[in-house]
Amino acid sequence: MTQSPFQLRRELGFSLVELLVAVALGLLLTIAMAYAYLNSKIAFSRQQQLSSIQQGVRIAFEYLSSDIRMVGHLGCFTGSPTTPNCSGAFCNLLPRLALLRTLASESRVTNTRTAKPAS
Repeated sequence: MTQSPFQLRRELGFSLVELLVAVALGLLLTIAMAYAYLNSKIAFSRQQQLSSIQQGVRIAFEYLSSDIRMVGHLGCFTGSPTTPNCSGAFCNLLPRLALLRTLASESRVTNTRTAKPAS
């Protein structure tokens, strides 16, 4: 069986057009995969930033809520100068507040006595 030269050439491999089409399709697939990868990377980065912001807000609200819970708390005030079981910052707070109020009222009284009327 003899084969013509055209048939021999056809059986040797791919033509140039077939190779160009295959390379173009491979390139399109590579670009699509790179695009999907970059989008997922950007989404992950945004999610990390959002998580960091939420954690900061959560910590801030925790501090605020603990401060709000302590509003009006006088600690372990008993009226005596020191209490053996009290070592907190709120111990004996009322005498300090009373002293500050009297100092503030005295400074207001002296300021009103020494103030000169505007002419």
